[in-house]
Amino acid sequence: MKTVILMIAIMGLVLGSYAQNPTPPAQNPTTPAVQQPMTPTLQQPTSPIIQNPTTSVAQYPTQAGQSSTLIAQNVMQTDVPPAVVKSFNKKNTKIETVAWSKTGDFYKASFTQENIAKSVSYDAAGKVKHNEMQVSVSQLPTQVLKYVNDNYPSDVVKKSSKVTNAAGKSTYILKVKDSELVFDSNGKYMEPVKQ
Repeated sequence: MKTVILMIAIMGLVLGSYAQNPTPPAQNPTTPAVQQPMTPTLQQPTSPIIQNPTTSVAQYPTQAGQSSTLIAQNVMQTDVPPAVVKSFNKKNTKIETVAWSKTGDFYKASFTQENIAKSVSYDAAGKVKHNEMQVSVSQLPTQVLKYVNDNYPSDVVKKSSKVTNAAGKSTYILKVKDSELVFDSNGKYMEPVKQ
């Protein structure tokens, strides 16, 4: 039972189901508001909110800022192809607790390593499609921070992650306000393609 609860909590962290803080800090009405440069901060999860522990929505970056929304179905490891489990275990020998999900034709292993939420997505043959890891705001490229400060000066970065595809190309994905922002490896904003 504890393993199931831990797996659900890990999935909530990895998929960005964070509790939101809807109330901004109170302003002193006698002090004039002064615009100061702000460094975005990562909102720490207080308790994962999982509405349905068997499904979740996953965003997968594709090309040039495109994002594809798919529904992920949590699966038991016994339902994951042996080639996928073998590929995961070969590279992650010290990971004991893994939450598996299936999105479309891909299998995703979500886990925590050294207090960092991570995931790896595979095709059915066990070939890695992409890796994702939670990153702190301080690990984001300067250009990403500048974009967030310029366009969301009073908002909090709720989630930030680095996604690296099989070819080694990385993108950064941030959840700010109700928006998902995608940046290339140099921190250049990638305009999402309307679906």
